[in-house]
Amino acid sequence: MKDKELEKGRIFIIVEIIEYVPNSVVIKTIIKKTTGNVSVASFD
Repeated sequence: MKDKELEKGRIFIIVEIIEYVPNSVVIKTIIKKTTGNVSVASFD
């Protein structure tokens, strides 16, 4: 799901929407609004 906006109203499993990359930090923004953002992160 690289560089795609998530479909509103659909249920997602967090571990399925973010990639794991060895020796890296990956951050995926799942909600972006003027009042704030919600992101998930993968750390190795």
